[in-house]
Amino acid sequence: MRHFLYILFLLFSITSSYAQEFIIPNVKDVKINFPIGEIKYIASPAPGKITIIGNDGGSSGSGSQIDYPGGKDYTLTDAKGNI
Repeated sequence: MRHFLYILFLLFSITSSYAQEFIIPNVKDVKINFPIGEIKYIASPAPGKITIIGNDGGSSGSGSQIDYPGGKDYTLTDAKGNI
């Protein structure tokens, strides 16, 4: 029984490592060089637009607003390392 559980655990760990590589390959890691205050998504026109706005609202002219195309998955990391 112990050998069966060992083999089952081994197969599960191999399967999950492959699944992580092949199921979620299109997530793009993006580093933002300012603290994120707000994230807006505008769906029209397709595929839409994702706007990242800094804590100052983008009004100080510091360049704290960035646009990314919609229809993709992103992992956003701000200047403090928050995801």
